[in-house]
Amino acid sequence: MGRPSVKEQLVDRTLGVWIERGFEGASVNDLVAAAGVPKGSFYNHFSSKEQFAVEHVNRYVHTLALEALANSPGRAVDAVRDHFVQLVASRRDGRMAFGCLLGTFSNSVTGAYPELQEALHASFGQWVDALTAALSRARDAGELSTDRAPADLAAALVDGFEGAVARSRVAGALGPLDQFLAVSLEELTR
Repeated sequence: MGRPSVKEQLVDRTLGVWIERGFEGASVNDLVAAAGVPKGSFYNHFSSKEQFAVEHVNRYVHTLALEALANSPGRAVDAVRDHFVQLVASRRDGRMAFGCLLGTFSNSVTGAYPELQEALHASFGQWVDALTAALSRARDAGELSTDRAPADLAAALVDGFEGAVARSRVAGALGPLDQFLAVSLEELTR
């Protein structure tokens, strides 16, 4: 197997910088230092920090395994629960810092970066849509304990997860995420 391209090296090695510092707090110098590439290489592949952030958002949303969530076999409510359990587990075992790129960028990006705002909006939309599809299947199968619209439930779960991630980051512990799993997901199937 060959060496990764400079572009892949930039993307693969900088997620932690984004999550730690946010969009406004991370400089191009910080990003290239983390990637171990010259600054000129950055501009050979990305015209701006915003374009680089959009690339990260578009790749990050794929790590959420949304296709598997929307099309999972078995009980749909179990697929929703498993989805969030896996997201928490990735933080528990160190594969992911206390943070979520979508939430981190959402809390730090301004209207001066419309392409990044649109990428974030679209990514949250994809996440909510995948959850809505699974929750609609769960409703149709009689697996839910509520009559709330699946789209409303999906949006509330994403918002709850993002809030728990933010609280976990501040606490430096997974307690808020564990609480999210125990309370929010339990309420779906009472």
